[in-house]
Formats: sequence, structure tokens, C-alpha cells
Amino acid sequence: MTRSDFNYTYNARGYIILYKGKPIGGAGILPSARGPRGRAVQKQLDDYQRQAEARIRNLLTGNTGRLMGEAIRKIDTQNT
Repeated sequence: MTRSDFNYTYNARGYIILYKGKPIGGAGILPSARGPRGRAVQKQLDDYQRQAEARIRNLLTGNTGRLMGEAIRKIDTQNT
């Protein structure tokens, strides 16, 4: 795995980590929950961006966690 294998998308409601263009997990608020408003939107955007980048750094050091690790292995086996 290299940094170029990972990307992410984010908005004020959460983020998704992509591995080789396929989603492997993320975090956010429920669709039924009230999202951030006003000045809180930019703070939430900044927070989700930092969290996504930190998660990718963890993935690159081998700290995949069970669910993301399984998703990565599945994508890798499909690409071979």
C-alpha cells in the first residue's frame, strides 16, 4: 500500500476513505441527524478532513482495523 492508493471525500456530515477508488469506510453523522449550521460548518469540514488524513496515515503504518483491513484485502484480491 502506498499513499497514492488512498483518497478521501468529505463534507460537513462526514468522510469516506477510498482505497484504489473503492470505499472502505469512514465516519459521520446519521442522515436523520441535524447537520451543522452557520460557523460550525467550516469547523466540521476541517475536523473531518483532519480525521480522514489521520486515518490514512494509520492505514499506511499497518493499523488497518478489522473492517478496513478486510475491505483492503478484498479489493487487493479482486485486482490480482
